[in-house]
Amino acid sequence: MKLQIVRVPRRPGWPLWAVLVVLAWGAMVFATHCLMEKTGNHASTCMFKRITGYPCATCGATRGIVTFLDGDIVGGWLFNPLLFTILAVIVAELILRLAAGKAIRLVLSKWEKRGVWIILAVAFAVNWAYIIRYVG
Repeated sequence: MKLQIVRVPRRPGWPLWAVLVVLAWGAMVFATHCLMEKTGNHASTCMFKRITGYPCATCGATRGIVTFLDGDIVGGWLFNPLLFTILAVIVAELILRLAAGKAIRLVLSKWEKRGVWIILAVAFAVNWAYIIRYVG
């Protein structure tokens, strides 16, 4: 396993659809935050939970962002630890790219890739179990 710092263009070549999805989600978070501020009630945006009664693997993301924006960083992280950890890595990578024009690349062998996928699958399952048990 090797970590490499490589030169990249400062502006990421993101597809338009991905940018629009993120912007739509951000608008939904903002609208939810405003609605919750006005009514004082919790607003659920998870269709999976509405249908099954169980939270999905990303449940807590909107509430976590709203809590984070209210200034409670740890409280926001506790709504979905894995998602917030991944989001922090993405933001750090984006800052490095925009500020220095560099990116961190992880070079893995075939067996290391399989190990990483197994670790990610276990982390995903543990995180989802945490969400079901504690976040709901």
